[in-house]
Amino acid sequence: MRLLLTSCLLALLTLPTLLPAAAPVAAPQPLYRDPVFDGAADPVVVWNPSTETWWMFYTNRRANVPELSGVAWVHGTRVSIAESADRGITWQRVGDAQIDLPVEIGGEEPTHWAPDVLTGPDGTHHMYLTVVPGVFEDWRHPRRIVHLTSDDLLHWDYQSALELTSDRVIDAGVARLPNGTWRMWYNNERDGKSIYYADSPDLYHWTDQGKASGVGERPGEGPYIFRWRDSWWMLVDLWRGLGVYRSDDLLHWEAQDSNLLNVPGKGLDDGVNGGHPGVVVSGDRAYLFYFTHPGRAGTITPDDGNELDRRRSSIQVTELELTDDGWLTCDRDAPTFIDLIPPQPLASTTPNRTLVSPAAFAGSSVNTPPGFNQSLVSNDTHQFVGFYRADGELVIARRALGTTEWTLHPTAFHAAVANAHNSIALGLDGAGALHLAWGHHNIPLQYSHTAPGGALTAAITFPAPASMIGANEASVTYPQFLTLPNGDLLFTHRDGGSGRGSFVLNRWSPASGEWTRLHDNLLDGENQRSAYPSFFTDRHGALHLAWTWRETPDVATNHDLAYARSVDGGLTWTDADGRALALPFNVATPATIQRIPPGSNLMNPPLVAADDAGNPLVANYWSPLPDSAPQYFLLRHAQGQWTRHQLTQNTQSFTLAGQGTKRPLFSRAALVADASRVSVAFRHDALGRAPIVIATTDITATPPAWQTSLLSTQDLGAWEPTADAIAASQHGTLSILAQALHQRDGNDEHAIASAPSPLAVLDLAL
Repeated sequence: MRLLLTSCLLALLTLPTLLPAAAPVAAPQPLYRDPVFDGAADPVVVWNPSTETWWMFYTNRRANVPELSGVAWVHGTRVSIAESADRGITWQRVGDAQIDLPVEIGGEEPTHWAPDVLTGPDGTHHMYLTVVPGVFEDWRHPRRIVHLTSDDLLHWDYQSALELTSDRVIDAGVARLPNGTWRMWYNNERDGKSIYYADSPDLYHWTDQGKASGVGERPGEGPYIFRWRDSWWMLVDLWRGLGVYRSDDLLHWEAQDSNLLNVPGKGLDDGVNGGHPGVVVSGDRAYLFYFTHPGRAGTITPDDGNELDRRRSSIQVTELELTDDGWLTCDRDAPTFIDLIPPQPLASTTPNRTLVSPAAFAGSSVNTPPGFNQSLVSNDTHQFVGFYRADGELVIARRALGTTEWTLHPTAFHAAVANAHNSIALGLDGAGALHLAWGHHNIPLQYSHTAPGGALTAAITFPAPASMIGANEASVTYPQFLTLPNGDLLFTHRDGGSGRGSFVLNRWSPASGEWTRLHDNLLDGENQRSAYPSFFTDRHGALHLAWTWRETPDVATNHDLAYARSVDGGLTWTDADGRALALPFNVATPATIQRIPPGSNLMNPPLVAADDAGNPLVANYWSPLPDSAPQYFLLRHAQGQWTRHQLTQNTQSFTLAGQGTKRPLFSRAALVADASRVSVAFRHDALGRAPIVIATTDITATPPAWQTSLLSTQDLGAWEPTADAIAASQHGTLSILAQALHQRDGNDEHAIASAPSPLAVLDLAL
């Protein structure tokens, strides 16, 4: 679906809905025939927020006009529009798109072909249209791609004719890249009808980049690009069905061995190859729109006779599926129970955005580890960020709270940034020292700290790395600092590998300048499993801990949510009701708050926080029933009981399985709360890969009223939110890192080749 999110303060936006769908109805065959010229082709389907209906833009050929020689019948018409008010089942003609072109571009009788339509970040609709400057009887004439804009999808203003690689270019297909810029693919007829591409930062200015790797090697037209089931897809009309290409980065494409729609169907008007596609992704389903020439088996030529059956065309629809080996297929003869889910209004809010660095490493998610007290921390006066540059250099950034200017302090430390586990953990103690741990995935401890007061010196400097205790430091992963009310620090990390690790807990005293060991084995996997915890220190000094268990290195073996609390700095622990818990915690400890079996798409770790009264909250996502779509849930303990709230009504299924850093549909979350307000921020790929926040102003209501809002319209790719716990609990601000970045699914050895991207902090007053 070519809906890209807009951002206006207090405006209403349109996003794929999370409301339950109506009962499905099979689409007719054909889906649509144009009642004027009977020549509908090249469909693209979008949601019209003004009419609250689906609109289909299509090329309209003069199939039923007699005495037109050669291919003149394919010329001389405008783009036409059909409308569906019943989720795509039935369509009625609206009319022609109102487009006025300069004479030097369109001639006296302009011909419109192959529109692509999308909505930009500011709500403006954009059309990229092939224009032929006249009516011709053969194909030997110039054609250009022009850019048009609209605020209602009916009336269009000319912006420019794109300067591309030749004077005969057709069939634009546009997609937004994860870094927020844009890419257009098109057919360069001067180079054997190869697929070329161009890039733009803003949809208005385009730079041609040449032939598309993996696609441009074989002729084709009508490229259509869409995101579905964790991959980018391109469909290309090869005149013998649709070629299928798959990509992880929208730059390098791999071809599927077989074509779609190359075997004639059995339905009415469907007994020939399907051509020039468009796709709508609706929830977890994808619908393929295409056209057919029912009376012809091959392509149009100037020698065709003046016969309606050979010239007329129809629009059809079928549903895409994935094969067992992850490629596309469809059954054009099966009933298509089409259900185009209408977008719902969504409120938007605009946080303050301050740029930390214009060029942070973006080939993995190493710079944005989810949770609290990782790479974004603050005290009463300043905020600090730790991040990696493209060469792996670790940099500390600092600003005074309430200001927008960051100073950068490079360190002598580096890490293997392809591995997202190698994130940065920062801690601030009461003496003004900044503590730093970095680059850990089952390696010896890498730790350093400044001198007292060193966090605020003109140049932040760190001595050579040193140990803390000297024991249980040979295989460190998931380091985390926590600041206690008296200025002491806690430090926790996993000791050992995934599926067999234990968690240690240390305490730092600024007065003595020493670390002491509180627990060698706080969370004990008993050499059979490991815990995946998160910690939070509330405004009263209580330490909250939530975790999942994992039986093997495979994330699919995650199970159960557990919780414990400490009011003495981590020495002793109780459950939420104050009952003492024996240490170390293991799988038999009576701390489970939600039973979740393995294979439930349970993410790790859960997020834990507490409201102003100290009531704990735990957020995570999992599939509540076998084979159901994962949902985000919030668990809250108050008045002696845990209450569960479902935050999403997601319809898009995905499977969480395998080893390494995962790249699922949902990101992990940031969770903040005060007296009665609770906010959960995360990324949802079905909502444009932008940061969203689901919040309630009164968690005590029965039930709470939840509002979903955008924090930004930027496509952040594989971003996950890193939140500042002190900013949330002490300053009433949701402060998170934001960066457009990439992450290979399950691959911590190789980063995605990507230019560095801006790293910013988003601040939203709670």
